[in-house]
Amino acid sequence: MLVADPKNAEVIFPYLDGDDLKSVPEQLPTRWVINFWDWPEDRAREYTLPYAWLENHVKAERLAKNDRGAREKWWLPLRARPELYHAIGRGQYFEQHPEGWDAQTRSLEYVLVAGRVGKYFNPSVVTNDSIFHEKCVVFALEDVYAYAALFNSSPVDAWVWKHSSRMKLDLNFSPSDAIETFPFLKSSDINCLDKLGREYLQARREVMMDSTNPIGLTKLYNRFHNVGDGDSRIHRLRELHREIDAAVMRVYGWNDLDLGHGYHEQQHLAANDRVRFTISESARVEVLRRFAELNRHRYEEEVAQGLHADAMPRATKRTNSVATVQPSFDFETVIASGVSGSAPISSILGFLGTHDGWHAKADILAATGITNGQWNAVITALISDGRIERQGERRGARYRIQPSYRDEHHKRVS
Repeated sequence: MLVADPKNAEVIFPYLDGDDLKSVPEQLPTRWVINFWDWPEDRAREYTLPYAWLENHVKAERLAKNDRGAREKWWLPLRARPELYHAIGRGQYFEQHPEGWDAQTRSLEYVLVAGRVGKYFNPSVVTNDSIFHEKCVVFALEDVYAYAALFNSSPVDAWVWKHSSRMKLDLNFSPSDAIETFPFLKSSDINCLDKLGREYLQARREVMMDSTNPIGLTKLYNRFHNVGDGDSRIHRLRELHREIDAAVMRVYGWNDLDLGHGYHEQQHLAANDRVRFTISESARVEVLRRFAELNRHRYEEEVAQGLHADAMPRATKRTNSVATVQPSFDFETVIASGVSGSAPISSILGFLGTHDGWHAKADILAATGITNGQWNAVITALISDGRIERQGERRGARYRIQPSYRDEHHKRVS
């Protein structure tokens, strides 16, 4: 179709999915997709061959669906994700635009992308010219290499694993739980990570695209975490990882923390594959505690500023080890939330401590009287410090008190 009519390049795009990110050494798309964005059928019909292909291969299936929108606009993607493509500077393709959208917005040259499901969480920088599969989580960022360093760091990896669910034994990355609750610093504070991010990704790319033994991202990190792999390039990658972790701690003002890099067992992984080159368990626990504490401080600042109408401001003591800058993150709007006192925490622990099994958010809110405005911060803190565990995500998420903590809780209240 592209050869038959160059005009078709306006609606045929490379299609990047999670397998391309994890398994293709170049991390390039291996498929193509026809995308008519939000166009009316008359405009789509102007592209004769792409329209005919959809009519012959897609229309019948879409007309058989119960979803009215899928039937009535069968030539369009079922989920066009206009908010994503406007955020990464490609909103000009659409006919309808969100309020306040600037037609002069520059398209980002690169975006940061993470696979939603996988053995490892190691986001990559890719060119912004593809249509992204729903198993790709895309971040619209100006300082893409600086954030690549941050997101590939061990501290952020620990937070993501803590606040996401599992797909069998793999990570099922949940942006709403792991990213919207993360206490980001201002982009101006993150910029210093740019050089490390570029060096790290380049070192990674050199191993993956070795002409004699090209490998995908998953196989690369199998080698990275294998204590027996003495390849000098893998060793260099580990050293860069150490440097990134140390730099992230400096940015947050936590130079006092001994990260204890080495080959450590991760208890949340499969028994036969739980050794990772990462920070020590004690460092991981302390980093998670500090991130949660920073989140809590920020929430209390927002409450004091009147940004949470359903929460009451409370006085708080600040510690020198916790940064107090306001959050800033460029992927649409990321809200930093925290805990506004101990009462909501006690209410949740009290309910879950006396009701065995898994419980939905709605049930917990109804039983405790906690507001939606308090929920994210409270549950994030409880999961971070290991008192509550979660299974599933979004509307399917369920919560229970950690079995090891239940006995301790019962002793305290008896």
